[in-house]
Amino acid sequence: MGAARYRVDGGALNDSPPLAAAHGISKRFLATRALDDVSFEVRRGEVHALIGENGAGKSTLVKIFGGAQRPDAGEIRLGGLRVEHVSPGEAIRSGTVVIPQEMHVVPARTVAENVLLGRIPVRSRLGVVREIDRSALRDG
Repeated sequence: MGAARYRVDGGALNDSPPLAAAHGISKRFLATRALDDVSFEVRRGEVHALIGENGAGKSTLVKIFGGAQRPDAGEIRLGGLRVEHVSPGEAIRSGTVVIPQEMHVVPARTVAENVLLGRIPVRSRLGVVREIDRSALRDG
């Protein structure tokens, strides 16, 4: 698995502190070593691509960041602080959102609603009925 680093604007890579980082991540599934001492950092303005053959560990790394799996070794840092996501919900609360490549969608929902499924902002109307807060949805 390789990682290519490019800035969105094509400029030189910056020395700002990492927004998200993985250091020494390892993960095994019985006799299969899915990840072995994987490290990378993401800084503001950078775009990264995880590239590798089937079975290289790309999905496993993303699942660790998203709280769906726990690493056997290593650490994840967000904004310089170490985090241990024990569930996808906890990862979302910390600001980590994984949007899968092959996402199942709800046809009756908008694109924004599908991306935020499970976290759609709502408001009470007349103290009883909950409806989607469209302005909060647009503002992100």
